[in-house]
Amino acid sequence: IVWGYFWGPYHGTFVLLIVQYVDQFVYYNIFYNLLTPVLVGEIVDEVGDPLFQQGNAKVHTGHDTITWLSENRINLEDHLPLSPDLNLIEHAWVELKQ
Repeated sequence: IVWGYFWGPYHGTFVLLIVQYVDQFVYYNIFYNLLTPVLVGEIVDEVGDPLFQQGNAKVHTGHDTITWLSENRINLEDHLPLSPDLNLIEHAWVELKQ
């Protein structure tokens, strides 16, 4: 999978991860190891409590991930089901493919 993030005019490095599948535990490890330093460092220092958006896939809503978000004051933006146009990363993938 390719994993990445952005906020406002900034973006992180896109990372290629070789995994056979992604379940809630793999996602949590990706999230915790790659995004934690940014969410509790740069973003919070710059903009205060961040608003985080992710899709409604079951891997995104695992107990460990949701608990970590709550404990670290990361506000989770609701995401309507079957609404890929509202998911900002989908627009970034279009740009990257060009």
